[in-house]
Amino acid sequence: MKAANSAAFKVIYQAYADKMYYLCLRYLKEEADARDALQESFIQAYQKIESFQGKGSFEGWLRRIVVNKCLNMIRINSRKEAWFDQQSTVEDQAVEVRLDQVEAGRLSQILFEAVSQLPDGYRAIVNLVLIEGYAHKEVSEMLGISESTSRSQLVRARTHLKQILIKLGVEEIAEHYYE
Repeated sequence: MKAANSAAFKVIYQAYADKMYYLCLRYLKEEADARDALQESFIQAYQKIESFQGKGSFEGWLRRIVVNKCLNMIRINSRKEAWFDQQSTVEDQAVEVRLDQVEAGRLSQILFEAVSQLPDGYRAIVNLVLIEGYAHKEVSEMLGISESTSRSQLVRARTHLKQILIKLGVEEIAEHYYE
C-alpha cells in the first residue's frame, strides 16, 4: 500500500514541482534555499496528505504549504537582523535596459529581478499581497504582525521597488506602476 501511495505522490510531484519551485524563488533569494523549501514542502504535503479535505483545489492547499515553508525559512535566515526594519541600500547593479528593448517576457524577468532584490520582509509582503492576492488581514495572521504593519510595509516595499526599477534603468516601468 505504501508503494502505491509513493507512486501516486510521485505523479503529484511531477505535476506541481516546477510551478512550486518558481513560487519558492519569488520568496527566497538563493536557488539552494528555494530547492530546500520545495523539498521540505513536498515532504510535509506527503506526510499530511490526509489533512487535505477537498475543500478548494489541491494546488491551493499545496501552495499554502509552500508559502508557509518559504516564510519560515525567511524568519530563520533573518533572525540576526530586524525582519521588517531593514534599511538596505540597493546594490549598484544597474543594468542598461530601455523600455523600447523590452519584450513581453523580458518585462516579467525585470520585475522578477527587481522583486528578488528587495529585503526579505519587503519581498514577502509584495509576494503575499500583490502577487498572491492575500488580504492584509491574512498576511498579518501568517506573519504574526498587525494589519497596519502589513499595510505600511507594503508602502515601503513599493517605494523600494520603484528605486530598484529606476536603478535597473526602467524608469518608465517604475513611473507606470507608481504614478
